[in-house]
Amino acid sequence: MKRELIADFAGSCAAATVFGAAFLIMGLVRAPLFWYHPLDRAFVLELRPHGLAMDFYGRTLYATIAAAVAFFAGRAAGRRVEALPSDRMWLWLAYALAFTLLAMALIGYQLWPRPPAPLPLPAWYHPY
Repeated sequence: MKRELIADFAGSCAAATVFGAAFLIMGLVRAPLFWYHPLDRAFVLELRPHGLAMDFYGRTLYATIAAAVAFFAGRAAGRRVEALPSDRMWLWLAYALAFTLLAMALIGYQLWPRPPAPLPLPAWYHPY
């Protein structure tokens, strides 16, 4: 493989692995996130949301920043490697897939038991 292809591959695998791991960690650790409040149409940085809020955008932002740093670090490390054995390539892909599946499973586990609770109707609303 060419050195640039190895560098791109190493950077891409590092980015995918770190994205999945960061997304997974942000679901397990309580940290301030950007919560989107769709009723207020606003993003708020807070530890726990008030009212109806979504944390997906905050988790994705943190994971994307971590993945960008990992991409450039992996790409720089990949430039110093002469040849990358195919078993190491498959191992990196397996790590990326494993962390992505773990993050997806955690989100499903966290969302599954939540019963949907409708907001109360405003006092001014009167159906026909």
